[in-house]
Amino acid sequence: NMDKISESRATSLLTRHIKMRDEKVLENWKFLHELTAVVFARAVIMGPLERMKVVMQTRHMTKYANPRSDLPKNFFDLGGKISVNQGMISFWRGTTPFVVMLAAAQAFRFYCYEQ
Repeated sequence: NMDKISESRATSLLTRHIKMRDEKVLENWKFLHELTAVVFARAVIMGPLERMKVVMQTRHMTKYANPRSDLPKNFFDLGGKISVNQGMISFWRGTTPFVVMLAAAQAFRFYCYEQ
């Protein structure tokens, strides 16, 4: 009878341990999914828009560096000029430090609010 009790107790402890481990794995996957979604949305989609915004804000300074430069008139004109003159990959220039900062901030946020 004691063997059955200790056996059922061991089974119960093992089941509880497996359940806790599975919950921890699911929590880690949730973190990775959230991090991927945030990085994709902010860096891949918003990165080019942020770069174009900075260029538009500083376009008046271009005439001092190169007086013959053709200043962009609007966002669409700027997008065309960047893609033709610098290539499509230049829209994501300078994104790496932003992604590193974003990943660190998201990890910190997840650690603080999800536990």
